[in-house]
Amino acid sequence: MEFLERNSNVQIRFIPVRKSEAFTFLRRILGTLSQADNANVKKGIDLHMCLQNSEASVTMSIVNFTNLMRVIPDNRVKICNIFTVSSQPDALAEQISDDTETQSVTMLLSGIDAFMKNGKAKGVVEYWNQFDTNNPKIDSIVYAMRNIDYGISLCDINDILRGWRSLRELLMSENHINGSTPMEQLFEVLLDTIHNYGPLPEADKLQFFHLVRWAYKKEFWQQTLTLIESRAPQDFIDNGFYFYCDSEENREQVARIFGQIYYDLRPFEKYKLDHPSHYYIKYYNRQKASHQKHGKEYIQDYAHLRAEELNNQNPEEIRACTICPDKDAVEDLLFAYYYVADVRNQTNHAAETYDGFYNMMADSDIGERMDMIRQSIDYFLHCYERVTNLSKGKTANVIEITGEDVVHYADLLRQQYRNRER
Repeated sequence: MEFLERNSNVQIRFIPVRKSEAFTFLRRILGTLSQADNANVKKGIDLHMCLQNSEASVTMSIVNFTNLMRVIPDNRVKICNIFTVSSQPDALAEQISDDTETQSVTMLLSGIDAFMKNGKAKGVVEYWNQFDTNNPKIDSIVYAMRNIDYGISLCDINDILRGWRSLRELLMSENHINGSTPMEQLFEVLLDTIHNYGPLPEADKLQFFHLVRWAYKKEFWQQTLTLIESRAPQDFIDNGFYFYCDSEENREQVARIFGQIYYDLRPFEKYKLDHPSHYYIKYYNRQKASHQKHGKEYIQDYAHLRAEELNNQNPEEIRACTICPDKDAVEDLLFAYYYVADVRNQTNHAAETYDGFYNMMADSDIGERMDMIRQSIDYFLHCYERVTNLSKGKTANVIEITGEDVVHYADLLRQQYRNRER
């Protein structure tokens, strides 16, 4: 075959192996790959396999190994065909079947397993790319899974949320994957598997707490910290755990206070009030906390100060509101949030030491940093559940201030000051 003109640039290797020598076959494939690398083969290797009367375990070993080669970086092996030959009773000839698509189901199953365990969609995407499909629902599933994967890799919470929302819409849709091909049937199974994933895809609303628990359970450490640090403030406001306005009568006063803060901020800090709710939870009155204290002591002092704002009667300041009857529980939740944010900031850097802690990863599988991350997240989840349980049955009348409201009142203040100067 190599002498044919169309194969002038092709090298053909035949690797016959008896059914009891599956691992010999795998070693010979690796040897052939090594020879191809040494010969500087640039166009890759097309692999055609014929599994004749192989035992099931041998067949699965070979197929799993070849599927593994697909995901090796810079790999140039393309599995073109997998033929099976089986003997039929009372038949003179053996039956030859092209099981390429059927055998590659292991690739999809491995991809599903990787997504369910680690949020990685590469295996599913590669299987989807391998076979042509005209099924829009399958395409939507793959796009949603890829959004989740990219969001996790880039620590982009918006991508993760977008992916989960898309999957939830697909799960809630009455339009099933209609089709008779193995691929369509397998993706129907995939949807059922995700449906049994837990409260995250099944809840009526994508809950912040469920998303945090999911990321934590999957050991996406930085993603969990980022999710808490960036999304908890709005969640506290929405649920009434800790917020700044509970009546329309107080709305203008609160907006004016935010407007004054915006006016006083330096130009490069004004972005903080693009989202007043986030600013209120994370930064409001932070300058009043004792700066002579450091680490946990400073965080405890600030959390206590914020809890005392629930009793604040000063008209020049914002009086905090909550539906939780236990002020100490609210203070603990605020402390847990501030501590998570502090841990995230510290562990996000590559310094060898920080705040007296050393990077112990060379001497330990976990290390002090990992211990601190786990403890901070565990404590946050504990405090969050406690406040949630104490607040059951209560509804908060949350009046929100927008970034536009803040800018509006800041402009009014600016105009007032200019008029006085005149």
